[in-house]
Amino acid sequence: MLDNAQYQPWQLKSPAKITANIAKLLREMGLYQRDQLLTTETLSQTSWKDTSAELLNQLTVNAAPDVWDAFEELIIVPEGTLWYVPFAALQVGEGAQREPLINKVRIRYAPTLSLAVPDRQPRKRIADTAVVAGRLFTPADTALTLNMLKDMQADDPNVFAVPNHPFPPSSLYATTLDRLVVMNDIALDAASPYAWAPMALDRGKASGHLSQWMQLPWGSPDQIVLPGFHTAAENGLQKGGAGEEIFLATCGLMATGTRTILLSRWPEGGRATCDLVREFMRELPNRSASSAWQRAVHLAMANDLIFSEEPRIEPPTDDQAFKTDHPFFWSGYMLIDRGVVPKK
Repeated sequence: MLDNAQYQPWQLKSPAKITANIAKLLREMGLYQRDQLLTTETLSQTSWKDTSAELLNQLTVNAAPDVWDAFEELIIVPEGTLWYVPFAALQVGEGAQREPLINKVRIRYAPTLSLAVPDRQPRKRIADTAVVAGRLFTPADTALTLNMLKDMQADDPNVFAVPNHPFPPSSLYATTLDRLVVMNDIALDAASPYAWAPMALDRGKASGHLSQWMQLPWGSPDQIVLPGFHTAAENGLQKGGAGEEIFLATCGLMATGTRTILLSRWPEGGRATCDLVREFMRELPNRSASSAWQRAVHLAMANDLIFSEEPRIEPPTDDQAFKTDHPFFWSGYMLIDRGVVPKK
């Protein structure tokens, strides 16, 4: 851990136990296999809180809960399986006083230490925002994403829909955009980390792959939101995973010029996702990305769970009401960001 005045190293005592607890935490949150449905019984369980508290203690060598009061922002540079840790949901405190880490401090990620240093070039306040209104889970989800698009357009007249078949190829089309929101399932082959289409519309065509985005002329949206991205976290690490798919994807996007990436470890695919993305994009022109994301998460925790608009949640047999405060709905996202602030 380091700040602008000092640093402090420490050695983790049992990396194998940490990896085991990461997998245990993901499974307790309902992540066993890709696109698996969750029951309300799973959402009612609280065992994940104990595991997440233990995991945070392992990573920080039992740091006192009040240590987080000294920080405004936590920048995480993950290594290996730490890419799959939902840090925002890790529990701080004891017993009834426990709360998620994102309540204590703003959180953002950086793939390398050098990218954690804030970028001095400010972000545009008025910018063109392109939205791919596709599907995240089932074909029926397009109604949710289209409604989200309409809400975003009501907030900002510079928001527009991307044509179904952009011309020229997305690798060139992306160079004309300031912000890009891709509400679509992202197919990724871990064996070919740059052979996936960030815009999703021209998947299967080499001209739309990230490898082409990285070719000259360089240029891509300053901010990219990908809530349909899949990683090994979604199967509870049962099929392994060392974080390469996230590390290489984020480094590839940043190599093209992107400075802010909101990426999912597992797609949630419902109303909760649309609400999070809409609120994040609403405040992004006005504050830092980590502040905008913290606000969006806090709002999400207070929202009612609407079962008819959550394709991955099995509705209960009774009329029991739920909130979207379970970490499945909001802790799967990683905000990779250069610490950019908007223009004054």
